[in-house]
Amino acid sequence: MLDPLELLTPSADQDPKLPLLVYCPGMDGTGTLFYQQIPRLAPYFRIRTIRFTPAVHADWVHLSITLWEKLGSESIYLVGESFGACLALQTAVQVPQQIQRLILINPATSFRKQGILAQGSQLVDYVPLWVYGLSAYGLVPFLANGDRVAPRDRNKLFAAMCSVPLATTAHRLAMLRTFELQGWHVLTMPVLLLASAKDRMLPSVVEARALHNLLPHATIQILPQSGHAALIETQINLSEILNMQGFLPKIGKEGLVSDDILI
Repeated sequence: MLDPLELLTPSADQDPKLPLLVYCPGMDGTGTLFYQQIPRLAPYFRIRTIRFTPAVHADWVHLSITLWEKLGSESIYLVGESFGACLALQTAVQVPQQIQRLILINPATSFRKQGILAQGSQLVDYVPLWVYGLSAYGLVPFLANGDRVAPRDRNKLFAAMCSVPLATTAHRLAMLRTFELQGWHVLTMPVLLLASAKDRMLPSVVEARALHNLLPHATIQILPQSGHAALIETQINLSEILNMQGFLPKIGKEGLVSDDILI
């Protein structure tokens, strides 16, 4: 039986002394849209990106258990974007002692509360394949702030969306409709919530504030000009944001990593 996800190593020659950062992608599930951030984060982390297996339709619990089984007992920095933020939260609830820092970008945790959007998503099951293929064109402007995304990155976003089969999209939307954060009281690790003020897909700022009220050690940073797919924007440098918020590990002498973080 196929695993529902795999861990990819997108950057070679990573120092084994560096802490591990794992990126959970959005609905496309490819992990490829994180590529701009990787070289900026590579001096501080060993980086893994998740790829969801399109043919395997797992639930949240199955996905989270598979992820932490693959990670073993190592402490990690867990980054989740949109759909992936839901998985990051579910995993952090399962193994809170292993999550050193939790970074959530425009989490899709509010999807089930978006009446028309959530209800309308159920119609994906009835969309003809040829219409589904064309629909990706119409969604790109809602996902990306066009003025801040280079043409090649828009093309990468479109390609990632088109790579997801219709049945897989329908399943992932159904997962979002049922997602509910339970056991959040164990999430006592530092959490950084990044919310795009110009998100046209979800009310990310409102949702970040709601999560901030739940999580005892959460910090919010608003991205005032960003859209939903913020990490592909030319102006967004996740490494700089983590540094400003004290979420980067501190590199000591001889490349060793201390337990402290930059303040």
